[in-house]
Amino acid sequence: MESDNFKYDIAFSFLAEDENIAERIGDELRDRMNVFIYSERQKDLVGKDGVEKFSKVFKEDARICVVLYRPNWGKTKWTRIEETAIKDRIFEKGWEFLVVISIDSSQIPHWLPKSKLWLGFDKFGIQGAASVIDARFQETGGKITDETPSEKADRLRKKAESELKKQHFLDSEDGVRTARQELTKLFELLSVEVSKIAEKLNDPNISLIKKSATDCFVKIQKGHFTVAWSEQYTNSLQYSSLFIREFDKGLYSSDDTIETRIHFTLDKEGNPSWVEESFPDRFLSSKDLAKRYLDRSLERAFKTEDTHPRGW
Repeated sequence: MESDNFKYDIAFSFLAEDENIAERIGDELRDRMNVFIYSERQKDLVGKDGVEKFSKVFKEDARICVVLYRPNWGKTKWTRIEETAIKDRIFEKGWEFLVVISIDSSQIPHWLPKSKLWLGFDKFGIQGAASVIDARFQETGGKITDETPSEKADRLRKKAESELKKQHFLDSEDGVRTARQELTKLFELLSVEVSKIAEKLNDPNISLIKKSATDCFVKIQKGHFTVAWSEQYTNSLQYSSLFIREFDKGLYSSDDTIETRIHFTLDKEGNPSWVEESFPDRFLSSKDLAKRYLDRSLERAFKTEDTHPRGW
């Protein structure tokens, strides 16, 4: 059994695109646990060897390690370090400290045994994930401590100030202008990638057709989709949305059509981002958004078989 001398109650390992999810889950736990999220703990890391520090956090310092998993986790500089530390700890101490949350509910680390349960984020969401982490924390001997009123007041004040600043930007001409720039960027990214796909498959029928500055459709065999921007005001993004409509049986077929509403916003660092209305806890850059819907289009076009992954 591990020592109870932990510096952190919970430590999150995640890709940069999932930082908001880690923060949202962390917010559900902060009133009773000491949470480690890299971007919030930079003062703990300044002047220290990054490899050594990150390894220590996940190998020794945190009672519970939470991995927000998607296929590229473990392949970037820092998640590779964290993965190594977690594997070393598993070898030495066992699996009890680890909680794996699959962001898209279809992929898990190849080294996770079939006997080990994991959590599908699409199904459980922020509060469900926090509840599972809370339970695992207490199962491993963690003691709940209450956040003081002054600590909670300071945390909530900072969060409210950040949200207000973001909302002021979104309700401005600058916000609308930035959204339009990102839309143009999105169309350019889609156009480049669609051309690469057409060349790779030697299929001239695969193409992106731009109907206007705010409307285009992508033709990829049976995996067509359209992208349309609806803008209501010139000085506010209120009621403005991006609509992506996916077709499974040919362009404009009424069968098996999915329409997703997407909003423009800013992530925690103030970077332009998109969020799907049904999945508001995940920020997507324009590059991420283009890749996401092209991947989905290709899966439909080539009829990738559905999988039935394990999960809680």
